[in-house]
Amino acid sequence: MKEESHSSAPLFFILGRPRSGTTLLRLLLDIHPNVVVPPEFPIIPILANKFRKIKRWDREKVLFFIDHIYENHKFGHRTIDQLRIDRKTLTQNLLNQLPGATLADLFTTFNASYGSPFIKGHLDLVGDKNPLYSIFIKQLMKIFPDAKFVCLVRDYRDTFCSLRSLTAAPIESPNVALQASRWRFVVKRFYGYAKEYPDRFYLLRYEDLASQPEHSFRKITNFLGIPYDESVFTFYLQRDKIIDTYSEENIRKFHRNLIYPINTGRVNIWKDKMSSEEVAMADQIAGKYADNLGYERKYKDFNFKIYLESRPMAIYSYLFFKFLEYEILMPYGFRKFIALKMKNLVRLYMKANPELDVTPIRSGNKTFPEHSLQSS
Repeated sequence: MKEESHSSAPLFFILGRPRSGTTLLRLLLDIHPNVVVPPEFPIIPILANKFRKIKRWDREKVLFFIDHIYENHKFGHRTIDQLRIDRKTLTQNLLNQLPGATLADLFTTFNASYGSPFIKGHLDLVGDKNPLYSIFIKQLMKIFPDAKFVCLVRDYRDTFCSLRSLTAAPIESPNVALQASRWRFVVKRFYGYAKEYPDRFYLLRYEDLASQPEHSFRKITNFLGIPYDESVFTFYLQRDKIIDTYSEENIRKFHRNLIYPINTGRVNIWKDKMSSEEVAMADQIAGKYADNLGYERKYKDFNFKIYLESRPMAIYSYLFFKFLEYEILMPYGFRKFIALKMKNLVRLYMKANPELDVTPIRSGNKTFPEHSLQSS
């Protein structure tokens, strides 16, 4: 990696709900010879709170910044080791930003220091893929005033089914009202920002990427201002590098499709895996945002009973996301206390609705018991 490129290559973000194809898009762009996009490692909200008031960076502050990166070295199954960043090299790259460095420069240089396993030429663009950041768009725009955002959206019903299937390693609560509410919250934001900042936000459906990958990727490269490179679609031939990036265990648990060509095999899986009651609730919560994105709702009529049943999780989803949005401004102890209390809302809901404690996962003619809900 050329050191001078660290300060000149702009940063962009890949946003979307979990299980929406953001990892696939990250891989396609990381294989591009002029782009690097590290695996998911959500340090920006944590470090932005700690360092947002610093206006003048010096050597001591940069070293303090690096210490905090390595203190927050693990997020679930994601670790800093996956980024292949040599600490000495990172330190030198960050110090090279002095004088006149900004917090945005340091974050961009950190991502640019990622040791991508794929062959690179001149670095034109640095990416950051973290679905969690879909909640922090306002804060990201303040830190990175010129950054672009690629917002990936997948059918809310397929997203729910994909999340619920992760029984061995659950990442979010498998409750249809909660997941549909979270989908609506994020998509509503994507729409608002894309309408207000059309030059900075690009909205892409996973289904279009899966069915027309070349056409969709060409639009993305045009939006980002990088040359189109069709060789990225042979990513599955570099299986060893993909497994080395994510680990064989994580490929098996979360990303099995990354070692196969792009296909539409995961489109409309909800038709075989959701009950009519689940579909009706998801359709009602998604509402007009499903229609706007071209996701045909099976149940379009308003149902007051569904409305009442879905309110607890819809309210919880809104409160939880709003809390996450502003928690970076709060003291750590208070954030932890509130987060624990808010998660109790889900537990109370489950106690009041014990029939939801075991949710069937349908696959063909088979039914598998789902794990008890764990709040995310």
